Amino acid sequence: MKYSNIIFDFDGVIIESNHVKDKAFFDIFTNYGDNVAQFSYDYHLANRGVSRFDKISYVMKRFNLPDYDKKKIINDFSEKVFEEICNCELVDGVLEFLENHYTKHNFFLISATPTEELINILQRINIKHFFIDIFGSPKNKKYWLSYLIKNKYLDAKHSLFIGDAESDKIASNAFSIDFCLRLNGDNEDLIDNNVLFTIDNFDKIHKFIK
Repeated sequence: MKYSNIIFDFDGVIIESNHVKDKAFFDIFTNYGDNVAQFSYDYHLANRGVSRFDKISYVMKRFNLPDYDKKKIINDFSEKVFEEICNCELVDGVLEFLENHYTKHNFFLISATPTEELINILQRINIKHFFIDIFGSPKNKKYWLSYLIKNKYLDAKHSLFIGDAESDKIASNAFSIDFCLRLNGDNEDLIDNNVLFTIDNFDKIHKFIK
């Protein structure tokens, strides 16, 4: 099938950065005890692709942590992950795929990473220019897909969403957008009838999009 539009998630799809954020969700709550930190880590793993704001808010509410700490926790998270993510390796084959196909398809990026931080990372690793639009939190992925369809005249029938998390699959299925699951080693349980195909890397994805 020919796809005019390809929508990418970021962490675990463009860049091998999931491990960085996994660790950060533990580290930012260690001052409140190992039980809080472990809960945060486990909750994050079960909700990859969801905004950090939502996950941090949930953990704080669960343990009745003071609201005035929220800004510091979020800032600590951003400081911990930014430099490390910028130094992570790209997913195998993705740079070549972007370079060879960005003039043939409309590339969009939708992530749970805050928009400004996401743009700064993309600029640092020099891939921002491949994407027509870049969207992040605090709005979620379903919101941005709806925005693209309504305001950018994006045709869902000729679009493909590439993600690695349940939130990616749910968002794409909500608008009947074909979904490709990038396998990262611990998300095989997401494979079902709503996953059109899977990839380990981008070396052969061109076979699916023509």
